[in-house]
Amino acid sequence: MKRISHTTLILASVVLLAAAIFCSGGCGGGSTSSGTWGDGGSSNTAITAVGWASGNGGYITKTADGGTTWSLQSSGSTKDLNQLNFIDSHNGWVVGKEGTLLKTTDGGKTWTTLASGSVQALTGVSFVDTNTGWAVGESGTILKTANGGTTWSLQASGTVQNLSSVSFVDSNNGWVTESSGGKILRTTNGGVNWVESDLGPTFATSQTPFGPPSFAAVEFTTATTGWIGGSQLNFNGAAAGFMARTSDGGTTWTGGLVGGDFSSIKDISLLGVSNGFALLSGGPGGPSDSNLLISNDGGATFTSKAINGQPSSLSFIDTAKGWVALTNGNVQSTTDGGSTFASQASGISQINAVQFISVK
Repeated sequence: MKRISHTTLILASVVLLAAAIFCSGGCGGGSTSSGTWGDGGSSNTAITAVGWASGNGGYITKTADGGTTWSLQSSGSTKDLNQLNFIDSHNGWVVGKEGTLLKTTDGGKTWTTLASGSVQALTGVSFVDTNTGWAVGESGTILKTANGGTTWSLQASGTVQNLSSVSFVDSNNGWVTESSGGKILRTTNGGVNWVESDLGPTFATSQTPFGPPSFAAVEFTTATTGWIGGSQLNFNGAAAGFMARTSDGGTTWTGGLVGGDFSSIKDISLLGVSNGFALLSGGPGGPSDSNLLISNDGGATFTSKAINGQPSSLSFIDTAKGWVALTNGNVQSTTDGGSTFASQASGISQINAVQFISVK
């Protein structure tokens, strides 16, 4: 039997203390709160919401009744579709491999293929109105449109790193995460200029001793408030879920590890300044050892709820109603903030992204 050194014990204690400070609700373990995603709990009440899910092979599916029933839409593409963004029940965009860009103005009844001018895989898309939007992807690709996607212009990102996610809150203020290297791009003039930064020297030395994190998701709700998430090597040398938050637009960040070995943050859904959700995928038990992280204090603390399956994306329309998409094509929904859950079949075999919006 191997002996555990005093140094190992001290390092392990440091990791546990850091995780407890950032995620006092038991992130990654699911033991501090009740309810399991997909546990077949009591049936949901009616949801006034419309939603879409996109996946590999060009598949897009839609629900008009909160996920009770889903119907396939004809996207006109066979490319893997990575991300989607709807600004209302009619206008939406989807991005995917080999520069794929699709648009609908009728809720998905018809989809139009747009000329992105890029052959790079596109991984993120963010629109602020029916005209103005951005798409990001591999090799530092940032594209902007000012006419709803009819034409796109390539912006100078200043990096050749693959980009994983984008979030704009208005026509000027936007953020983009790099897939590796721990860098974040920020613009305050609509992408005319992009400035690359990291989490800051104090954060880097105290919270990320084994190098920079890898980012998978970014979301801002105001020009100052936002979260980022991904993974970071821990003291065991394994990737672990990582999150950080800012209240000054990204000048300074606070956060740390939120998951165990072999975990990562896949997606984030914010509701205003205080309430937010994040997907912690994987853990010591494997890909299905996943959790939904819930915060009502701006990310200072979290509670966690176990998810049955490997999650890929999530979308909440308020603190009670939300959906988590699984890679196997199923969707788990809640109408009571996670006390009970129901499983929904989307009709496609793999989901990469899901989004719901309220219909009034």
